[in-house]
Amino acid sequence: MQRKPPTKSDAGGRYDRTARVVAGWVGNTDFSDATGNPRVLRLQDGDPHGRASFAELARRFSGDLPFRAVLDELTQVGVVEQLEDGSVRLKR
Repeated sequence: MQRKPPTKSDAGGRYDRTARVVAGWVGNTDFSDATGNPRVLRLQDGDPHGRASFAELARRFSGDLPFRAVLDELTQVGVVEQLEDGSVRLKR
């Protein structure tokens, strides 16, 4: 079975989803602090204080894109960086 090449609408849909992830990171208190700054997130497991992970962020806001695909896309365009400890930081 042959896969069809991605179209411009496929790319646009992916962009919209990753934009929703960034908006959720900044605008949702599960992923930002009391002053509205985006938290550094663990990749998959929430932190010891019960805060949500990047994987949870992607699940909530990207639709059916796997969190790794969201991470790859956001890293590629320079919006996020993965830190040495494996956590993910939204760049400003």
